[in-house]
This record gives sequence, structure tokens and C-alpha cells, in this order.
Amino acid sequence: MRYTTDSFRPTSQIDVLHTKPVEKNYIEIAEISIRLNKKTREYGVAYLREKAMELGADAIILLGERSRGTVIIPVSSMLLAAPLKDLCAIAIKYK
Repeated sequence: MRYTTDSFRPTSQIDVLHTKPVEKNYIEIAEISIRLNKKTREYGVAYLREKAMELGADAIILLGERSRGTVIIPVSSMLLAAPLKDLCAIAIKYK
């Protein structure tokens, strides 16, 4: 989800932050996310970094996992509950 109509040139490096940077001014470009499963869990942050570079961001602020609910999967005579989760981050551009 884009937060601004401004366009930026793609970048080649991204800082990965766990909190908002207090020492630098920045603008929030977009919220980016990836649906997590066994395969994407390992490279989720790398995917978010790549998407942020395409947007021209200088850093991402990791927001963590966000639940999207649960899906019920019938397995033989049982039901299996599988959580649906996204890994989310905010792409930012330093001023």
C-alpha cells in the first residue's frame, strides 16, 4: 500500500530497522508485506528488502508478523487449523 504519490529511483542498499529511526528524518513510502508459509519464512526479509529497493526506499522498518486469520483444512476425518500470517514492513526514504 503506497503512502505517497512521489516516485523515487530504485536503490541498491536497504537498512533493515526494528524501530523508527530517531536520528534521521524520513518519509514513509509504502507498507509492504509477504504472505508467510514454510518456504517464504526463510527469505521474507530479503523479499521485503528487494521490494523496498524497487520503490526507491533507503530502509525498511520491520513491523513483524500480522495475523490474517485461520483456515480450516480437512485431513481425512479430522480438521486441521492453519494460521495465515504476513510479514510486514514500512518502506522509508531518508530526507
